[in-house]
Amino acid sequence: MSALVSVREPGELRQYFERKRAEGKPILVVNAVRQARASRVR
Repeated sequence: MSALVSVREPGELRQYFERKRAEGKPILVVNAVRQARASRVR
């Protein structure tokens, strides 16, 4: 859920999502964003 919020708000994770989505990987990118958020918390 937090990954979806991250891609809606402007910032680094949204830019990453948009770049990967342009490559044709929308579902995989949501998982990657989720992992990125988790690694930032640790």
